[in-house]
Amino acid sequence: MSGKAMAKLSDDQKQIIDAAAENHFKELIIKTRQANQESRSVLTNQGVKFVTTTEEILKTLENHRDDSIKGLVGTAFSEESYQILSQTLNQLRNQ
Repeated sequence: MSGKAMAKLSDDQKQIIDAAAENHFKELIIKTRQANQESRSVLTNQGVKFVTTTEEILKTLENHRDDSIKGLVGTAFSEESYQILSQTLNQLRNQ
């Protein structure tokens, strides 16, 4: 939903959307993590070896992620939508 569309909603409507998103995101994250664990187990059983990484590589990946987000905010989705998504994800990660 675009920032313009969100701005047109009443506070009650925004609360409904936030509650629905929190509920569905939570379930989606749980299912995604479970699927990821199952996939990793299957791959390990097939002989795939997972490599460890370094802090330097992680920082490089984070920088690429941040650059990608900067290029998408305001074009692929609104700043407001990004902020809502980011806040919701942070809340779920901290649970």
